Amino acid sequence: MDHAHQLVLNDEKMSCTMEYESVNGKGFIEIVSEDKKIKGLKILMKHYHVSEFPFSLKPVKNTTVFRLKVIELKGKRRKVSVK
Repeated sequence: MDHAHQLVLNDEKMSCTMEYESVNGKGFIEIVSEDKKIKGLKILMKHYHVSEFPFSLKPVKNTTVFRLKVIELKGKRRKVSVK
């Protein structure tokens, strides 16, 4: 994933580059078991809402929840100072 990317122009040198922040990693995706599916959905809802967010349990049986199991994670950042 990358974030905060911005084109940086240097008119004096007639060149350009990019500033960015990024994260990449290795891992695998697993399907969350039926007995842990609701817990996983509640965790997702808590992440996106300030308070506990009630949701209908009806569609849960037709919903697949995936979990990303991270093994390795690295971050990178490039900020350019133009003089």
